[in-house]
Amino acid sequence: KNETHSVAINRKGYLYAGTGGWDVAATVYRSVDLGVTWSWNRTFWPLYVLNSRVVDLLIVDENTIVAGTENLAVSPQGEIHCSSDDGDSWTESDIYETWFLSSFVKDSRGRLFAGSCDGRLLRSTDAGISWRPSTVGPLAGWNPFSLAFTADGVALLSSDALYRSTDASLTAWMKVDTVKFSSMIAPFRDYVFGGSASGLFASDDSGRGWRKGMNGIEAESSAGLAVDTLDRVWVSAHASGDHGRHWDAMPPPHTVSEFFADPHGWLFSWSSTDRSLYRSSTGVAWERVRHNVAFENIWY
Repeated sequence: KNETHSVAINRKGYLYAGTGGWDVAATVYRSVDLGVTWSWNRTFWPLYVLNSRVVDLLIVDENTIVAGTENLAVSPQGEIHCSSDDGDSWTESDIYETWFLSSFVKDSRGRLFAGSCDGRLLRSTDAGISWRPSTVGPLAGWNPFSLAFTADGVALLSSDALYRSTDASLTAWMKVDTVKFSSMIAPFRDYVFGGSASGLFASDDSGRGWRKGMNGIEAESSAGLAVDTLDRVWVSAHASGDHGRHWDAMPPPHTVSEFFADPHGWLFSWSSTDRSLYRSSTGVAWERVRHNVAFENIWY
């Protein structure tokens, strides 16, 4: 069954959806018209490997996108694919081993990092073309659930617990909390937001200390961390315009699995419940632009 596992949007407003599952092959679909129509390119999987999925997508720059995949039949194996032309063509990246990789992130220096299921961090300094081990760090064999870098270069990593590093080489780590984040974003200086199964957490000191709940939000889930062009932070059915100090209920008419925003003011929401993509220019009124986003096989 083909399912959507990751979504991303670049500065041009192109939408990307990473799909796959059992009995289908991992594929990256692209939309250039705000989600109305979608297509895919067969160069992503020259051999069309069944039982695979795209686990994460990372927009590197205006033209470059990286996709991490998992081979479900022989997990924890996987690959990284890279496109430097908006997804028109794809090449397999050079990685040191075919471990299942996820949690892709770009730091303020332009370096790319990915968490490996063998407990390592991989680093790329050539826009995703090649990847090499950066450090084992604090993982001790745990697969990183999420990674984030603040604007001043502080690294945050969630695996069996939450760790923090101010070391540019990422060799010195300190455990700062026992919470496990499935996603993290660091949209403003010193501010970091983390989503977990027990709710939303926030830090205003680059990840040293964390608080749960905050004013106006007590949701037990925290799907879809995103920041829009008005610097509002979005999570589940809430939005904050003051760096998370206060939250307003902005419930869309569907279950939110993931939020993401484009540079032109559009806010998008993906719902895995009804397998649909929604968009809104305000966050109040939502339009379903695509139902059953388990896409057709249209090549581009």
